[in-house]
Amino acid sequence: MKKKLHTETQLIHGGYQRGELPDVAPPIRPATNFEHPNGAMNHEGLAYSRMGSPNKHQVEKIVAGLEEGTFGHAFASGLAAIHAVCTMESAGRHVIIHKDVYSGTRNLLQKLEREGKITLTIADLIQPEELNSLCEEQKGLVWIETPSNPMFDVLDIAEISEIAHKNNYLSIVDNTWLTPIFQKPLTHGADVVIHSGTKFLGGHSDLLSGIAVTNQNEISEQLTEAQILFGATPSAFDCWLLERSLKTLSARMSIHEENAKKIAKWLQNDERVEKVIHPSLFRDEKLTRFLKQSNGYGSMLSLMIKGNEEQTKKVVSNGSIITNATSLGGVESLWEHRKSTEGETSKTPENLIRLSVGIEHVDDLINAIDEALKVI
Repeated sequence: MKKKLHTETQLIHGGYQRGELPDVAPPIRPATNFEHPNGAMNHEGLAYSRMGSPNKHQVEKIVAGLEEGTFGHAFASGLAAIHAVCTMESAGRHVIIHKDVYSGTRNLLQKLEREGKITLTIADLIQPEELNSLCEEQKGLVWIETPSNPMFDVLDIAEISEIAHKNNYLSIVDNTWLTPIFQKPLTHGADVVIHSGTKFLGGHSDLLSGIAVTNQNEISEQLTEAQILFGATPSAFDCWLLERSLKTLSARMSIHEENAKKIAKWLQNDERVEKVIHPSLFRDEKLTRFLKQSNGYGSMLSLMIKGNEEQTKKVVSNGSIITNATSLGGVESLWEHRKSTEGETSKTPENLIRLSVGIEHVDDLINAIDEALKVI
C-alpha cells in the first residue's frame, strides 16, 4: 500500500510530477487553446483555457489534496468562488450566514438578495441548534468562517454541518484564515471549503485567486459550469504564481503563527490595549471548541486600543515596518482600522485594529507596534 505523503511533501510534489516535462519547476503554459488530436479533446482534458489549463489543473490538485478533498476548483478571485458556490443550483435560494463574516461576503450576498436571487438570513450561529429554526426552505446553504473575521467567533463545523444536512442544507466553510495547514473543514462534515488564494495560500501579496474544494461530484460539476459560463477562470500566470507560493506554505505558516502568539502575549500586558483577540489566548469552552477542529492558531489577531476612532487610525498610520493596508496573509505584516474598510454599515468596534502578522523578526514587529501605540 502506497504511503500517504506528508503535507510538506504534498505542497512541493502534489501538482507537477517530475517526468511530465524535463523542467524541475513547473513551467508557465499560457496557451488559450489546445489541439484536439483525432478530432477529440486531448488526453489532459484541454480544449480552451476558460475551461481549464495545465497550470490551473496543477494548483487545483494540490489544494484539493491538502484539504483532503476530491475536486479542486480555481477561480479568478475569492469573491468569484464565493459567488459560484452561493448561486449553485444545489444550494437552493436560502443562505444563512453567521453575524460576523468577511464584509465582502456579506456585501455580495446582500446584493444577490436585493436582486431577488437569494433570501438571506444573518444570525448568531455560535450555538448551532439555532439553525433548526432558521432553515425554512426545501434546500439552502449555511456559510461560516471559523474563526470569524474580525471578531474571532469560533463555530462548530461538525455540529453546524450535521444540523444543516438534516435540513437538506449544504455546509460551506471559508478556511482562508487558518488554511489547510491548521484546519480541514471537509474532514468535519463541510460540503465545500473556500479560500481566498490571494491571502495565505499566495502569501506574497502579488496574485489574485479563489479556491473551492469539495468531495461531491454534483457540486464539482456545478462549479465547473460556473467557471466556464461566467468566465471566472484564473490566468495561467496567477495559477503558476500560486503553485510556486504553496511550496512554502507550511514553513511560512509556522513562522506566522509563532510571531502572532508572541505578539498577542505581549499586547495582552500592554496598558494601552483594551483587548487582544488571538486563538492562543482562548480559554475554557471557546478553546475546547477551537481545538476540536483546529491544530494551530494562525497569524491573524485583533486588538482594541484604549482610544477612539481617530486615535486608532493614527496608530495604524504610524507603523514603520507594518503597512496600513487591506488584505492579509502576506509575508509582510499588515494592519488596518477595520471599521473604515468595512464601510458605514460595519458593526466592528471603532477602536479595533486587525493585524495580519508576517514573517519578519518578531522583535522588530513588537518594537514597531510599541512605537505606533505611543500616539495614543
